[in-house]
Amino acid sequence: MSYSKKQILQALRNVKHPETAQDVVAMGMVDDIWIEGDQVGFTLSFKRANDPFINSMKKVCVQAIEKYFGAKLSAKGNVQVKTPEKKSAPQPSQNTALKGIKNIIAVASGVTDGIGYGDNTKAALITRGLAEIVKFGLYLNTNRETYNGLAGLGDLVVTCNSDHSRNRRFGIQIGKGKSFKEAETIVNQVVEGAKTAKAVYKFLEKNDDIEMPITEQVYKVLYENKDPHEALDDLMLREPRNEFYYLS
Repeated sequence: MSYSKKQILQALRNVKHPETAQDVVAMGMVDDIWIEGDQVGFTLSFKRANDPFINSMKKVCVQAIEKYFGAKLSAKGNVQVKTPEKKSAPQPSQNTALKGIKNIIAVASGVTDGIGYGDNTKAALITRGLAEIVKFGLYLNTNRETYNGLAGLGDLVVTCNSDHSRNRRFGIQIGKGKSFKEAETIVNQVVEGAKTAKAVYKFLEKNDDIEMPITEQVYKVLYENKDPHEALDDLMLREPRNEFYYLS
């Protein structure tokens, strides 16, 4: 008489794990099945080496198979412990470095406009913003050449100055004293810079070997209610340094 793996799986569906009440097939515990004549072998996978039901479940599975086939064959069970692989947290991509950080800088640029600061302040912010984008990109091992073209510097300049930039318009409302919700309602569009500021700030908390002062100040203004005037003062009064010191 021939037997199939499908029949073996059907027999094992009658065996339920005591803790979950799910059958071992549905739980994905049946890792392997082999058939040789009147002998059947199977392997059960457990996620914990200290699972108290390892031995008893192997025995129950053997009994379930032999019962299913009327004891016309003998079954042999093996067990193994398979610990799920830990997935590392996804790292921000080059697109995040270019597009995401650019939107944060655009929010900050809007704040300077909303407060009423002049062109020199805006120029300093964009210069330091580009440095921040490049620094973040290089930290992620991206290609530095990308940041010097239209996708980098060009896009940043437009986003920080255009009246069509929703991130800049959002920042303008923040600079005028509006709350996060009020500014969001006025713009009535998705403000990527606000969301990215939170995500990157959390990234910085876990990676303290990279400094991104504009992103940090934007986060504090949006999520910790820091006064925009104070935030810009903290940025502009920082100790002067080579903006691209990290390229050396």
